[in-house]
Amino acid sequence: MEGLTARQRDILQFIVDNTEKMGFPPTIREIGIRFQIRSTNGVNDHLKALERKGYLSRGDQLSRSMVATAIGRRYLGLEDDTNADRLMLRVPFVNGVLPGTDLLDPQNIEDHLNVDSALLPKTVADRFALRVRGEAMIDAGILSGDILFAKRQRTVRSGDLAVVLLDGDLAVRRLYYEGDRIRLQPANATMHPVYIDGGQPGGFDIHGAVIGLWRRYL
Repeated sequence: MEGLTARQRDILQFIVDNTEKMGFPPTIREIGIRFQIRSTNGVNDHLKALERKGYLSRGDQLSRSMVATAIGRRYLGLEDDTNADRLMLRVPFVNGVLPGTDLLDPQNIEDHLNVDSALLPKTVADRFALRVRGEAMIDAGILSGDILFAKRQRTVRSGDLAVVLLDGDLAVRRLYYEGDRIRLQPANATMHPVYIDGGQPGGFDIHGAVIGLWRRYL
């Protein structure tokens, strides 16, 4: 087995540490910042070397699909780590819904996230992730930039935190059924709820129920 340079070893260790601390591998950009590598090509060269030498696996070479192989973990002295065989869940990261497409159409998927199975319900098979935009749910502790995980479903219970398509954009709101209408309630004292009438044409759809949240502090 071909050895690693000091920089390659440090990058591999960073990927493992970040995954086990946050539940996510770092992005190529985050690796570049951590090791002061200015170009994404420079980071990719190190990742390709790690992959070629058998220390790293990258699903479709997407930025958050990096997992240290068993050989890589042993190289770092982690052969007895109970996390070595822990299942990583591959979750599509959705950036929106183009008109006339399904939520998980490849056109709507920006990336995939490898998430430690300890962080999400293992029984939820149809998962997706999205990034929060705006401050509509700040009083519920959901901030702009957070990543939410959701179970894909077309109906939710009254009071659930739902992912909805509203006027062409994905949004997160507390959903309530009130007779013949639906109330989409923000968690922000400066914002008003949106009401969807039963006969209201287009512009609204339910895509899932929120099951988890991830936030980076640094």
